[in-house]
Amino acid sequence: EDLPLGSAGAVKNAEESLGSPFIVLNGDIFTDLDLTAMVSLHRERKARMTIALTPVDNPTIYGVVETDSQGRVKCFKEKPRWEEVTTNMINAGVYVLEPEILDYIPSEVFFTFERDIFPVAIEGGQIIYGYPFEGYWIDIGTPEKYLKLNHDLLRRYFSKGVKFENEGFVHPTARIEGPVVIGGGCAVDKNCVIKGPVALGPGCQIAEGAIVEGALLWRDCKIGKGAKLKNCTLASNCYVGDETEILDNCVLGDNVMIGEGNKLPQGVR
Repeated sequence: EDLPLGSAGAVKNAEESLGSPFIVLNGDIFTDLDLTAMVSLHRERKARMTIALTPVDNPTIYGVVETDSQGRVKCFKEKPRWEEVTTNMINAGVYVLEPEILDYIPSEVFFTFERDIFPVAIEGGQIIYGYPFEGYWIDIGTPEKYLKLNHDLLRRYFSKGVKFENEGFVHPTARIEGPVVIGGGCAVDKNCVIKGPVALGPGCQIAEGAIVEGALLWRDCKIGKGAKLKNCTLASNCYVGDETEILDNCVLGDNVMIGEGNKLPQGVR
């Protein structure tokens, strides 16, 4: 893309490389959806399009999908008001498509599945089915959801354990409570507390007495003496000074330096 083409326009851009059927996934979701089962249903129903559906508590921030008793899609409402909500099953951002669906999409034009394709295809009588599932699904379009995903994965795959990805140093007096993943080349100094879920990227340095709880650190971060990090995300090469606090849902980009004795309140980015 030379310019953004939207969720559907971007797929149209790759038309020559697509087979039958093909799968489209939104880039800001994470799921354990069984794609093989979804494609099998798509083929069994001879659908032109199959949309993964998942239940949510607040459907007004997503696209609501109504289906009949056989699972065929009747209606699609993008971000409806509460009085318009008739189901909590929403578009999960995973589609199985037949190539002819691309005929609805003009070339080199910003076009989306949600607003430009689904309503028109339904109105035109295309065979579109929903594939409901209740597995893991999360929209990671915000820093808070991104952190939650990392917490969920750490809890799922490491439970209360501690995993060292490669060689590093942990002082005998440091206390580590899983789930924690520690990348290669990390150093955790004396009297530190690392309380999971935590991920330390390669090369992170945690100085004496620092507390890291529920935090996600990318590579080569340096945390000063007595600093406190809680439920925050630090990108690569960040520096946090001695006795500094970085609290819930704070986000630091690459190469950010926070001097000693500072306190970043909740949500600072």
